[in-house]
Amino acid sequence: MDRYVLGSNHTEKRPTMSSEASNSSMKINRILLRLLKNFYLLIYKYMQTLTVYTKDYCPYCTMTKNLLTSLDIQYEEIDISKTPEVIMDLVKRS
Repeated sequence: MDRYVLGSNHTEKRPTMSSEASNSSMKINRILLRLLKNFYLLIYKYMQTLTVYTKDYCPYCTMTKNLLTSLDIQYEEIDISKTPEVIMDLVKRS
C-alpha cells in the first residue's frame, strides 16, 4: 500500500513500512530492553544499594525510576532539587 505525502510543489509517493520491517523493529526493541535489564541487574548484583540522583522535573529521571521499578530493582532516590547540598558532594566525587 502506498501513502501520498504532499510536498512543497508536488505530491511525493512513499511506501509504507512493511510488516516484516515492523516485526524487525519490534525484535530490536525487545533485544535492547533485555540488554538494559541485564545491565541494571549486573549493577545491582555488585552494588548493594543503587542510588539514583533525580530532579522532580526531569523526564529522564522519571523514565529511569519507572524502568527500575518495572524490573523490581530496589533503589534509593535522592532528589537534588530538594537537597542542593548533595550537588557539592557529587561534584567532589567526580
